[in-house]
Amino acid sequence: MEGVILNFWPGDLIGKMVIISLVIASVYIWSFIIKKFITFLVITRAISAFKDYVLNMPKLKRLMVEDNSVHFQIYDALLNLYSNPYFEDNKFAKQEAIINESIAVAEYEMEKGLNYLSIIGSITPFVGLFGTVWGIMNSFQSIASCNSTSIAIVAPGISEALFATAVGLFVAIPATIATHLFYARIESVSKDARIFAMHVIHKLEERNRHDKQ
Repeated sequence: MEGVILNFWPGDLIGKMVIISLVIASVYIWSFIIKKFITFLVITRAISAFKDYVLNMPKLKRLMVEDNSVHFQIYDALLNLYSNPYFEDNKFAKQEAIINESIAVAEYEMEKGLNYLSIIGSITPFVGLFGTVWGIMNSFQSIASCNSTSIAIVAPGISEALFATAVGLFVAIPATIATHLFYARIESVSKDARIFAMHVIHKLEERNRHDKQ
């Protein structure tokens, strides 16, 4: 590995730019993945605690807390709906609108930055491939100019080419895997929010029936 890195530095400007761009992309995606992972961890724990508290409440009531989670937004909006004396008009449509709007806003927030991660995961293999082709071209040019097929002549270009391929894959693979995992997690949060909304609606309906008796 050390020999490959050392053989990279004597390469031309374009080869260096390819590797440097891939290294920068690698630093960006790993910092983004770590940050996003921590964000989802915090969201998951907050949602779990909020769900346990709400679903174990004997009677649903307004909570004076600051919470940006989709579950809290649905809960608060449904409480407002059922506090309206005219909520029975188009009740099911209003419930569905609250759930869909809350989930859409939450998904938009959670998906921020994932498009860039997906783009990086898609293009970096081709950037690495370009570096590979460029390095091989340099090797052939070295053979032609020196009229020799000695390993000392072709090794720098070949090493640069292989190094570009390796760095491109090192960037693309984690970026692609992380993108799919994050989108799967977002879908899981959205499905969980819908199930939670159904539980809240059920408890609110029970409360209304009890109040009318």
